[in-house]
Amino acid sequence: MTIGVGREVPGHVANRLQAALWREALHLVNEGVASVEDVDTAVSAGPGLRWATMGPTQLFRLGLTGVIALAREHPAPCGTTAPCGATRALTSIGHVSETVAETAEAEKKAGKQERILDAVLALLSRHGISGVSMRAVAREAGVALGLVNYYYADKVSLICAALRRIEEQDVALVAPDPDRSPGDNLHRALRRIADSEFLTTEYLSHRLQLWALAQAHPDFEAINTAAQKRYRKGLAALIRAARPDLTRGEADRRATDIDIVQNGLWLTALLGIDRASVRRGVRRCEEIAFA
Repeated sequence: MTIGVGREVPGHVANRLQAALWREALHLVNEGVASVEDVDTAVSAGPGLRWATMGPTQLFRLGLTGVIALAREHPAPCGTTAPCGATRALTSIGHVSETVAETAEAEKKAGKQERILDAVLALLSRHGISGVSMRAVAREAGVALGLVNYYYADKVSLICAALRRIEEQDVALVAPDPDRSPGDNLHRALRRIADSEFLTTEYLSHRLQLWALAQAHPDFEAINTAAQKRYRKGLAALIRAARPDLTRGEADRRATDIDIVQNGLWLTALLGIDRASVRRGVRRCEEIAFA
């Protein structure tokens, strides 16, 4: 596991954290608070169990109210008379909740959730649903298992999040550009499915797995159904904008026909369909839309 370092300091980050714990352990033994054996037990049976999956800041976030109360009740740790830096930060800043929110937002912006969802889709494309687990996703994404558990309650919610991201990507394919004419918007939407980014083996494989997921869990089926309806609704709106003479029902019917052709195109592309056939499939969709 690799971490980033903002500036140079003596020693490794992990070793510095370990040294801080070691200093407190020696202090507790020297002051007669606990024996060596009891200190070891307190760490291995206490925070050590949690630290295997979550770092201290994540644990603080989960139990933030209790941490603040503890810091205020015991402002002078380690046998000192003045609050340490961490205690002062918790007790005097007064905006800890805002800081936590900013930290969570920063993590989101850093793309950790995106990396997690990318890992889900990659595992689905290679191994199917049986290859997706919280631990496998963490390993694939290069993040701590605790972070995956922090964002997602279980495997189902994790896969649901990945499905919803694909749903938004699909809907974006039929989103109109206000700077383009209705006809250009429709042509652009119909041709985009043949873009090289959508014709890779990895993308087509995970697309096939997403269709298969509808049979694995009712939540997956509901998301797939909703995504299909939103895509067809957006496509029908593009058709009606380009062909205002069509009835709403006719535009809906054409959108459904085009969606079927497009899905067939993607499915057969996975089997090695050539680019000329792909172009003919796109032209067929344009014929349906503009006829």
